[in-house]
This record gives sequence, structure tokens and C-alpha cells, in this order.
Amino acid sequence: MPDPIIVKPGDIVLKYRPRYDGWFKYLLQRAILFFTTEWWVGESTSKISHAEMVYDQDPAWVSIGGYRVIDQEPPKCKLKNRSFARRIIFRLKLKGPTFDPKFVAYVYYKYGEKYDYLKIFMFVLDWLTHSHFFTGHFTSVHRNICSSFVSQFYEEYGVPCSGKQYESTSPDDIFDYCSAHPELFMVVSDA
Repeated sequence: MPDPIIVKPGDIVLKYRPRYDGWFKYLLQRAILFFTTEWWVGESTSKISHAEMVYDQDPAWVSIGGYRVIDQEPPKCKLKNRSFARRIIFRLKLKGPTFDPKFVAYVYYKYGEKYDYLKIFMFVLDWLTHSHFFTGHFTSVHRNICSSFVSQFYEEYGVPCSGKQYESTSPDDIFDYCSAHPELFMVVSDA
């Protein structure tokens, strides 16, 4: 029997291409995959459609193949139980003593925040204009999408997890950055 995968608070969980999970979420994830691919700079089709972070873990729960995440998904930010299927999990290698308290404070601040549907439209406009103008300039103060939610925490902590400002970050940007920076992030699981 393989060793159980131990996840820790703040681990970044990225979900591979969507499977059908209700028509609205499926279409939303397809739009994210399509409109966050920057073909004009030679980027291949996005592989990742969703980003979230591990909130807490119970060793008994992890041993049966699941964990709890903080998730910014329609309609609002909430805690969810997840399995390891179709996900890649990255962990920041060098966490300082302030990481866990800052993460917990961030979770309590963001919990219940509404999903930013307008941000998806801003990604469409960025894609049409080959820029990051709209996502960078038209943002909601108390709303996010999944990748902005993850990227904002790491940006505030002082360690970027994408090569862009958090407002313009897509789930695939987080995957590309974490994969390209093994000195900062390690792969915990790739299922």
C-alpha cells in the first residue's frame, strides 16, 4: 500500500482539465481554460482549470484519500472536502514562522467572499486585446476568482506563485510558475 500523502495548510491545489460537474461550472472552467491561454506569446493550451489551497488536514481523513481546502468557487469562498483525483499539489519549500498565522488570518478574512464573475469577462477582453489591461485595472475589492485568491495570499506573504500580478493570474499561470521554480515549490502529489 502506498504511503499516504500528507498535505499542509497553504499547499496549492491545482485541478486538471474539467470533467462534468454541473453545466454551469463546466462551462465556466472551459471558458477559463480557453480565455487564459496566451497563444500570441506561444503558450500551449491551458492544462489547469481551478486553483485552491489546503486549509487544514486531519491525518485520519488524509489516510483515506481526502483533505479540506479553502475554495473560491461560485457562488462564494468556502471550505470543501476534496479527494486527490485529477490534481497536482505544490508546497512552498521555505515557510517562515509567520506563514501559518498569516494564512489563517487570510482565510478568515476571505471566507464567504463572493465569486467575481466579472473577472471572467475581463479575461475575455484581455484575450481579445492580447494584454492584461482589463484584469489589471478593473478589479473588485471584495471579490476574487480561484487563481487570484491563491495568488493574492502568496503575493501578500512575499513569495510570488505566478509571474503576474494576482489580479491577472490564471490557474495555469500558477502551474507554470510553480513548475518552473523548483527552488521555491515542490510537488507533493500529482494524481
